[in-house]
Amino acid sequence: MPLSDQDIAAFRTQLRARFPDADDVFLSYGLAQEVIINIMGGEWWRDHIASRAGPTPADNYFQGSREDEEGRYFHQHRVVELGRLLYELQDVNFFDDIVDDLRTRSLEGAVTELRVLRLLRMARWSVVPRRPTGVRGEDYDLDLHHPSGQTIAVEIKSKDEGHNYSRTSVHGTFKQARQQLPENGPGIVVLWVPTPWTRDPSFVGEAEGLFTGVLRNSSRINAIIILWEEWLQLVPSGRAVVTRFRTFLNASPSTMVVGLQDLLAVIAPSQLLAPPRLPFLD
Repeated sequence: MPLSDQDIAAFRTQLRARFPDADDVFLSYGLAQEVIINIMGGEWWRDHIASRAGPTPADNYFQGSREDEEGRYFHQHRVVELGRLLYELQDVNFFDDIVDDLRTRSLEGAVTELRVLRLLRMARWSVVPRRPTGVRGEDYDLDLHHPSGQTIAVEIKSKDEGHNYSRTSVHGTFKQARQQLPENGPGIVVLWVPTPWTRDPSFVGEAEGLFTGVLRNSSRINAIIILWEEWLQLVPSGRAVVTRFRTFLNASPSTMVVGLQDLLAVIAPSQLLAPPRLPFLD
């Protein structure tokens, strides 16, 4: 049974009773863990999120590669983000598949798909997941249905936080994505970029030409959406994280899409300051 607003209110009351001096950020973190435990189960939570002092090591996706204060902010944000995504996406009719993906796939890729799904739902298009087929031109992640009746194939890719930028690797990722999309389009490729890449002079200098070059050479891709996180230092203390977007449009795709610019316009304003807290605290 999905978690309700009443369940969240009860969790919040319990947390406040146990930690009367806790601030909203601490409560967000605690609420996120309650959501994750209730949906994913206590064993999954222990295996992936629980303290390193526990019986099993925490998953590196939630810990990052740093042990210092920056690493703790990273951990908190990732836990709160997953709690928020699970809570907000409970009403999708394929939610059980979402949970299965988190149990069986790389968390980097599975959570990236949840981020993208949340963004696309904001545009109020119908989103339908696809089962893996292994067939070229049919093996993409989502069908995005426009009210006009047009359907866009969406393929979502994620580059691992632990890998340095490589132009060859990114080209390979887009080559694979292109082969997964229908030959005549229309299609969108979404790529999640690790934050360290955005500080790499090679990536910063090559990104524009790289992505526009991909579109010149593939008429089946109508647009590329690049997503990444940017961390900001708050005054007088603390951190906040912003999700950034950059879109690249194909000027001459095989199949034009009605309302594509409107879809991208809905996604683009989402570049809002997002302190690490759950929206249902407000």
